[in-house]
Formats: sequence, structure tokens, C-alpha cells
Amino acid sequence: MGKILIGMSLILVLGYLIVLSYVGIDSEIGAINCPLYSYTGLECAGCGSQRAFLHLLSFEYREAFLQNPILFILLPYLILGFVFFYFKRVWSMLPERLGIVLFSSKAAFVVLFILILWTIVRNI
Repeated sequence: MGKILIGMSLILVLGYLIVLSYVGIDSEIGAINCPLYSYTGLECAGCGSQRAFLHLLSFEYREAFLQNPILFILLPYLILGFVFFYFKRVWSMLPERLGIVLFSSKAAFVVLFILILWTIVRNI
């Protein structure tokens, strides 16, 4: 059930991004606004992610990086985590120590620290 829900969520998000890439981010459908930015004027770690994904779908890597550099850098890690979680067979092919290092609770705290640090740096 969990894998089905994750798969359906991924399809829904990708579908939204594909539709948005055709109609444009400034259309009536529009992009989802960041609540933190709307209320405080501060950019969170995810601000610019939708535009970055749209640029990635158009193979505009430089523009994607300029919209949200941290997303562009962490995206391979997120994709790797999704593949290992979703396809357990791939996980078993990975050396056990590497899997523990990459996807442990310590690694999650490191990623969280990087995101918090990025949020602070981009608002200075």
C-alpha cells in the first residue's frame, strides 16, 4: 500500500510539472506559492523548486541551478533514495555499509542541517 501511494504521488507531481511546463508558470493554473515567503518575505530552502523543475524538464540546467542551487545539488541523492526505497532489489545489490551511511538517521540530519543552513544563507 505504501509503495502504491508513493508511486501515485510521484505520478501526480510529475503530471503537474509537465502540465505547468506547457501552460507556463504565469498562467491561470499558476504555481503554488510558498507560505513562508508569502507571509514573511523570506525564502525557504524549497523556494524556486517549481521553476527549477520546469527548467530541468526543458533541459535548461543553468537556469534550474540559478532558481534553486541546493535542489539541483540534492536531486541525485533524492532520486537515489527513492530508487532504493521503491525497488528493494536494488537496495540488496548495494554494499550494506554504503546503504547505512547514505540513508541513516545521521544522513537525514546532515541533509536537514544543509537545508537549514541554505535557508539562512540565501536570506542574508
